[in-house]
Amino acid sequence: MSINTSIISITNLKGGVAKTTTTANLGAGLAKLGYKVLMVDWDPQGNLTMHFGYNPEEVNTLYEALDANQEDFYQTSQLATLPIENYPDRLFLFGNNFNLSKFESMFSDPSLGGGHIVLANVLNLYKGKVDFILVDCQPSLSLLTVNAYYASDFLFIPLEVGSFSKNGMDKILFALKRLNKNYNRDIKVGGVFFTRMEPKTVISRDYVKYFSSAGDIPLMQTQIRRNIAIKECQEMGMDIFSYDRKNSDESKRRVISNSNEDYYDFIQELLVLVGKKKFKSLSRDTSTETYNSRQKGKLNQEFVTFLNA
Repeated sequence: MSINTSIISITNLKGGVAKTTTTANLGAGLAKLGYKVLMVDWDPQGNLTMHFGYNPEEVNTLYEALDANQEDFYQTSQLATLPIENYPDRLFLFGNNFNLSKFESMFSDPSLGGGHIVLANVLNLYKGKVDFILVDCQPSLSLLTVNAYYASDFLFIPLEVGSFSKNGMDKILFALKRLNKNYNRDIKVGGVFFTRMEPKTVISRDYVKYFSSAGDIPLMQTQIRRNIAIKECQEMGMDIFSYDRKNSDESKRRVISNSNEDYYDFIQELLVLVGKKKFKSLSRDTSTETYNSRQKGKLNQEFVTFLNA
């Protein structure tokens, strides 16, 4: 039975807003829920590759399989995905390194045509075989980024509170509108969400209010709070769920980081937005409190099951 594959790009034209962190933890969380996931490191910095403990200079990369002289722009025999520890048979990665920065010079030749569909051609091979394909984009509107957008069904956009958030958002929306019109595509912004949040600050509340009132921006309820555990798990080459499981009290399973809860809620909300689920189950019982305040509440049983999986 063929799988209905959703292709999602995690993108922002500004760096340092947790694109790679989100891609890594989204992929791991989906795999933990039983979905089959392919992640694509589509940034010459190779940060997603490094996040999972791989040296970008020592692995087979997706770039090595790309070939402008091939009809479909790639060599099938050279395509090699990397397995992710703790999620056997469910989570895989196309790694990349700085060689990917040569992509534009290789595929921008007008005589070739189709330089914007290179990644889409590769990912078409995996449609029907995995539930999700997640693309970690570079922080610029380059030919690489256009390839990621063209290949995608949805864009999810992490924002950090700051004066450049609106400017970057406008550029993404404009590029997406033009891409959909020129190539008869229907790529959607699935959701916009804040990362590295400090919800109690006035500036954070002001930015949430501003983006909530913008009719063309689908702001998600979930906010990813600032947490040192995120940096610690990156240093260990792990996702936040594996990190918390390793470092928490295994008998009680109560010592969990804010980021564990936040990314769980983010995934539940995303599954609704992309049409994979009808309802989301938040990590905590919020019936007597506002969602964003995140006061201590009763752990949702579905979340407890997820933690112990």
